[in-house]
Amino acid sequence: PQPKGKESGQYKFINLTCFEDKSKNISGLIRSIEKLSKKRNDFLCYLVGEGQDWERLKKMSDDLGLTDKYIVFTGKMEGENLVGIFRACDFLVSSSHYENMPVVISEAFSCGLPVLSTDVGGIREHINESNGILIPKNDKLALENGLNQMLNSSRNYQPEIIRDYALKNFSPGAVALQIENLYSFASSSNSQ
Repeated sequence: PQPKGKESGQYKFINLTCFEDKSKNISGLIRSIEKLSKKRNDFLCYLVGEGQDWERLKKMSDDLGLTDKYIVFTGKMEGENLVGIFRACDFLVSSSHYENMPVVISEAFSCGLPVLSTDVGGIREHINESNGILIPKNDKLALENGLNQMLNSSRNYQPEIIRDYALKNFSPGAVALQIENLYSFASSSNSQ
């Protein structure tokens, strides 16, 4: 099913990934969705992307009876199609075992979406109570509970506040200023 926008009865969330399970933990996300589907049936997850583990993970979802009922594998999406699916969703989930600060989080923020993410790399520097939920990595129960919590609260976030955060931290001007400040700091430290 293609997303048609936010509907009051069904929550939608997105995971945008390169389908490399060792780091991205898509299998853990699928298992959490399966457990959550036994408690509630008001959600749909869009797994967007392609990669080396796509077929295996699709088969896993098929075997668990989740495909097209709770999980939609969209394949690779770019441009307006990707923006459209972001805008149709209530939140983004990142379930990585390890990561730095993935661009997909800043993309979600730019679309006003809150983020549920594992606490890896530099993500904790950007997730706060106004834009998402941070959970421990490698914790299956925390991922399932985090998904449930985000399904219950995702529509309470303020998209404008999330978008403003993205502009202040990830826009070209903001990044240029951060780089300029870094070079200024380095130059003043070297001259002493």
